[in-house]
Amino acid sequence: MASTETISADSEARASSARPHLSPRRRAIDGLHIITGRKGPPSGPSDWWFILDPSPRFLVDGDGALISANPAGEAVLNEGQLTTTCTGALRFGSTECDNRFLIAVREVVGQQARSRAVLRQRHGGWFAADVHGVPGEPMAVVGLRDELAPTIQAMAAIRAAFQLTASELDVLHHLLSGQCPKTAAIDLHISEHTVRAHLRSLYAKMNARGLSSTIRLSCTFL
Repeated sequence: MASTETISADSEARASSARPHLSPRRRAIDGLHIITGRKGPPSGPSDWWFILDPSPRFLVDGDGALISANPAGEAVLNEGQLTTTCTGALRFGSTECDNRFLIAVREVVGQQARSRAVLRQRHGGWFAADVHGVPGEPMAVVGLRDELAPTIQAMAAIRAAFQLTASELDVLHHLLSGQCPKTAAIDLHISEHTVRAHLRSLYAKMNARGLSSTIRLSCTFL
């Protein structure tokens, strides 16, 4: 039977090894220390950018796992627009987007390089992601912004540029608003088969390789 002293020592060891609870601001400052390589409180305006940026910012490792987030990033996570797995990996609105995010991270990790991706939010809508490598470190800084909702003028420009029919434009508008083909079909009172037929026509006219490529191209007009 284990002695009382042994049980007490084990309990103390477990308690001391437990990760302390950190506030969002504390986690953001820790992330800033990793990026800049400096310790102590932020000392100037250039040191505060990660914390004070109103856009969601995340520091991730080479596998897309979350290291730190600024307060705006914490808010996005709390609202469920994206989430993390049990290993800390950031997850977006589809497996395809998760894979695209990981590719974007691995293209720049450890380098002074930048990549971009358009990623679906978990509750509809799209993020434009800017991914910057941290030179000499196995990590990257990710900035997200909501893609603007498609305006009448933007949709008219897209239609003129690619000679789209009214039906094709309706389908594209719903997809740009964050809907999937199934929900777009319900809203448009047509079959999902018809939506996908319009999608194939969109891919051909826009010279796009798939839905994600079509969304990225369309977002340049928004």
